[in-house]
Amino acid sequence: MNTSGTQYLGYGFSLLLLAYLATRFIPQGDSWSQKQQQASVLRKSGEIREVEAYRPLGSISEENYRNLYSGNVKVFRLEEGGDDIGYSVWLKRSGGKVRAKYFACGEVNKRFNEWKSGRNIVLTCSGAFTTNDFGNPLPVGLTIDNGLVVNKHIHEEMDGLVLVYGTGGIAVSDKDEGNLYLKSIGKRVDIRETWDKYELIKWAEEEEATIFQTQLLAYKNDLRLEVHKARKKNRERRILVLARDSGRSIYHIIFDVRDGVYLGDISQRLLTYLKSKSVEVVAMLNLDTGWYNMFKLYDQNRELVLKRNPDKDPTNLLVYYYE
Repeated sequence: MNTSGTQYLGYGFSLLLLAYLATRFIPQGDSWSQKQQQASVLRKSGEIREVEAYRPLGSISEENYRNLYSGNVKVFRLEEGGDDIGYSVWLKRSGGKVRAKYFACGEVNKRFNEWKSGRNIVLTCSGAFTTNDFGNPLPVGLTIDNGLVVNKHIHEEMDGLVLVYGTGGIAVSDKDEGNLYLKSIGKRVDIRETWDKYELIKWAEEEEATIFQTQLLAYKNDLRLEVHKARKKNRERRILVLARDSGRSIYHIIFDVRDGVYLGDISQRLLTYLKSKSVEVVAMLNLDTGWYNMFKLYDQNRELVLKRNPDKDPTNLLVYYYE
């Protein structure tokens, strides 16, 4: 056999070897089908794109973990389908013992450390979302910190408008409904209208109010997002719920979900769970768990009960304290 023939045989043998290896190591048949089933395919307007694997959530439940501050703060292990996925903290607002405070900008840690002196801090966590353009952290959406305008631009996708009063209460309005009620002046305003937005800012300056925007996940007992569209990332979540129980007591509930879940699915499951407990969901809000992901819960002896440290110092801070 000549040299040319030997080369052809060698080339053919190489092809056969590659074909064998392909059948040996590349998933085919049932294995390939299983691989395909691990990814969800989103089809919309003829567009097909692959997204992360979808895992349906099981039912949500809670198991008692700690009772703090004479029962005004209750901590539960949060379970999904029988597995621990985080914690929930129920803060009873009725009675006025537990109050809220929000630091929207600036040297947040310094401001908080100066303010907390002599106060019983219950919980601190990151709140609204932050952009970091050119190294300058700025809260997303309309933000007013204790009467000081930090960001006057309304974010169209953040439909939850949150007011934190000096008395320690929190009110939430749906930006798209345009009916935010300002009790002290007896008027409803629509911040999408230029004059109403000006009136709101003027009111906040005079009242030294704090305002920020975030995603509104549920409002008045109804889900406000499309579940299948909110399956972009499997990640940890923190959700604030303003609610009333069957006895009309007001609670602020923080669900600290430490497992990776889709925002749409966990919002739907939490709403279903709370309704099953005869709890009325006034508003459900998405809180930031990105780089600025802080969460600390203290007992009445100022000892840490739960803690999560952020990658970076927080640019805003939601605080609950006990009086």
